Amino acid sequence: MKQDSEHTVVILGAAYGGRRCAQTLAQILPPGWRLVVIDRNTHFNHAYVFPRYTVLSVHAPKAFVPYIKSFLPGPFVVQSTQLTQPIHSTQSTRPGQNITPATQPTSNTSPTKSERLTSPPTPQADGTSTSTPVKVDTSPSTHSTPTSPTKETRTEENTQGERREERIWIHGLVTSLTRDTVTFTRLSTNGPSYPSSDLFSPTHSTNSHPRSSSLSKNNIIAQNGNGHCNTKNIDGSDEGICREVLGEETIHFDYIVYALGATLPGPVDVWGGELHPQIGHQNQPLGHKIRGVRFMVAQAEVYKKVKSVIVVGGGALGIQTATDIKDVYPDKEVTLVHSRAQLLPIYPMEMHEGILQNLIKMNIQVILSERVIEWPLHPGIPSTPNSKTIRTTSGRTLTSDLVLVCTGQKPATTLMSSLLPESVDEKTRRIRVRPTMQLERIGWENWFAIGDCAETGSIQAGHVAWGQGMIAARNVVRLIKKEGDLEVYEKHGPAIKVTLGLNNAIISNSDGVRETGEGVEDLHADMLW
Repeated sequence: MKQDSEHTVVILGAAYGGRRCAQTLAQILPPGWRLVVIDRNTHFNHAYVFPRYTVLSVHAPKAFVPYIKSFLPGPFVVQSTQLTQPIHSTQSTRPGQNITPATQPTSNTSPTKSERLTSPPTPQADGTSTSTPVKVDTSPSTHSTPTSPTKETRTEENTQGERREERIWIHGLVTSLTRDTVTFTRLSTNGPSYPSSDLFSPTHSTNSHPRSSSLSKNNIIAQNGNGHCNTKNIDGSDEGICREVLGEETIHFDYIVYALGATLPGPVDVWGGELHPQIGHQNQPLGHKIRGVRFMVAQAEVYKKVKSVIVVGGGALGIQTATDIKDVYPDKEVTLVHSRAQLLPIYPMEMHEGILQNLIKMNIQVILSERVIEWPLHPGIPSTPNSKTIRTTSGRTLTSDLVLVCTGQKPATTLMSSLLPESVDEKTRRIRVRPTMQLERIGWENWFAIGDCAETGSIQAGHVAWGQGMIAARNVVRLIKKEGDLEVYEKHGPAIKVTLGLNNAIISNSDGVRETGEGVEDLHADMLW
């Protein structure tokens, strides 16, 4: 059955930006509007602690936070019963119709009736967090009735005859987009929501067997065995997608928030890291917490066994990885190679100088202004001692047991490039957006993009995506209700906290640059639980 498209908001990706967007929408969407969140992971990946936890894997489980907790106090529920009829609402806006473009939006547009809440902790560069008060619209016309996050429910009418809205989470991989539809493949039926198939339009799978609407959770697992297969998916990984059994499904939407972020660098890539073939399937698909934890354990074992490491890339990841390895294993030879003359060049020179002094103090060899032009085969997989060789632009040759490539991320905008190529910046590969976080393209005002995949001129950081997620959520509701000017995202100066081993860190923000020695091993990851 084709799901009614007039009352649905879809969020693609539930990392820092998408997660916050979902939390906000769960509280302020008008009655009768369905919220669907699709993410390729079973748990929220707290990526800022990944570098530390690949060295000290004893903390690895803390890096994967249950999504059901992420969405609290919003009314996300386990939903496995069949919806017999579409949700109805007295207010609706079709995609591209009756949407007022925000040509002159203002930032001071908080609703009159609001409740002051404390936002979940804002992640910092090293995984630590701070809480920030935010205003969330909780007027009677938009406030949702909370329901149990673990109770199986169906949409039903309350005592006033209004239909209760739904909050649905799907562990799946988005495979294609159209102007008003999302097609996805479920990676597993694990997670806080198992919506029945009448919400979505089934399409044919790659082996020409359509997904039956009668397939239950148990049937799928029984036919699929270990919950995954080895089909190629859009992000290049060779496993974790269950297209043969689960097929593809399509959902129609009125509003969409594109929050797919960016790829993870190799040493922390729980999806595509070089160690995955060695880890094996382990009876879980990619994107599952167990696979992520096992990846970190395997990576930590590699660091423990090798005697020498070359880290290529002088950004936050490279610096933090090099200093953590050296701090935990002081006898290992660690070299940091950076193509520029300054570490973290968008920050003050004082930041560079402070980091460099700490690296030298820790006996880490630092090579600046040299780009690597020749790489070893499989740099992140150790083999025989000193078998990994790199050559730089100066002609210098370096050898080690292991080479870690920490040279940055790539925005996950392939889907958008396929649908609307002109919306993606040719240089940065990020999606062009207005200050309201809507797509820049005229006529696509019901499309939003946030976080690392959006071209805003800001740094790519979790706290930036967090704020953009709130703005996008509130603007979606303003468009639905057709009231008020849209909020704009105001770019702030870059701010970062970079760890320099287990105890020390350096911070750059509007107050200047300062060093601190108050670090903890797990980087306070429990603040996001």
